[in-house]
Amino acid sequence: MNQPKLVIVGTSKPVLNYVTACITLFNNGEKRIKIRARGRAINVAVEVVQLLQSRFMRDVEIRVANIDRDTVVGRDGLPFKVVVLELELIRGKRV
Repeated sequence: MNQPKLVIVGTSKPVLNYVTACITLFNNGEKRIKIRARGRAINVAVEVVQLLQSRFMRDVEIRVANIDRDTVVGRDGLPFKVVVLELELIRGKRV
């Protein structure tokens, strides 16, 4: 089975940019996509999914939700842990 396309969510772009990326992937024939966010961008990822489900594509469902940690090296050279959220979305039959 092939891997779902990945949308990496950050805090530097508007939320609708990520929503548009998801809509474009689904409209291009993808059945599954994965949204990945770390740290402060997690609330942006949740907002992206909520907008998709409530306004744009009512048949999108969360298939898998994973919460994990990554180790990142900071500007001072010291490593620290950051929370990672991955949501796998599928386009279902629900309307």
